[in-house]
Amino acid sequence: TTVSAGLSRETMERSFQETEKTSTTDYWGEVRAALTQTLDVRLKGGQERRRFVEHYRPLDDLVPGENPLLRRYHLGERDRDQVRASVNYLPRDWMTLSVSLDYAKDDYFNTRIGLTEARDRSHSLDVSVRPTENLSLYAFATRQRIDSDQAGSDNFSTPDWTGHQRDQLDTFGVGIEREALLNGLDVGLDYGYSYGRGVIEMETRANAAPFPDLKTHLSRLELFARYQWSEPLSLGLSYGVERYRSADFFIDTVAPDTVANLLASGQQSPRYSVQFGQVSLTYQFW
Repeated sequence: TTVSAGLSRETMERSFQETEKTSTTDYWGEVRAALTQTLDVRLKGGQERRRFVEHYRPLDDLVPGENPLLRRYHLGERDRDQVRASVNYLPRDWMTLSVSLDYAKDDYFNTRIGLTEARDRSHSLDVSVRPTENLSLYAFATRQRIDSDQAGSDNFSTPDWTGHQRDQLDTFGVGIEREALLNGLDVGLDYGYSYGRGVIEMETRANAAPFPDLKTHLSRLELFARYQWSEPLSLGLSYGVERYRSADFFIDTVAPDTVANLLASGQQSPRYSVQFGQVSLTYQFW
């Protein structure tokens, strides 16, 4: 069993910002234990505190002016509580299982307008298998969810509306590698897929209609090979395909003339398909 703790302090100075200096203090504690020869556990928790060293003042040169109650999320005072737990288990000599859980809560306790609170939760499962000496396989899956709350004002005064956003990201991947397929040749394949969805809910006096969901899709497939040309020299080759699709109502529905007093660029959500390849030579001097 190993017990450890740490403390760090960071001071950030900025130019032409609402606050010229902030200080962040981070302290944590961790326990790691090998319960058996095949089971390891780890638990880590801590808190991060960000405070103003210089007072927060709206910038005078902004036109129109900024609401004095607004606090930008990357500058505002914040308390972050976070914890991480993980378990590594070897049920067989040729198999490894890993599970991890992460949780973080952000409290912008001094913010009346802006991001006021956020909660980030994620859990992951990893499996790796080596059924033979020359063959290895792996798979993983992760789900992350971020819930955030925001307050705003329509009349340049105190808060009169709130927004709640839920972002969920699911990611999984699989891979296989065969060593010594031929004399000195290793080959493998990796595949990954990620899907994200964002839901925004508003609470206003006018009972505004809900916004469309935000969506992203990303898939990637890669083949690779390594050939040991000689003892110090090896050749690597890889080829892959990546495809990305997204839907973002913030820009998809805004043409250059949609808003009367705004000349928009007409930009649309990113969508692409790309193929890529790589050739490498590695020489080991010792």
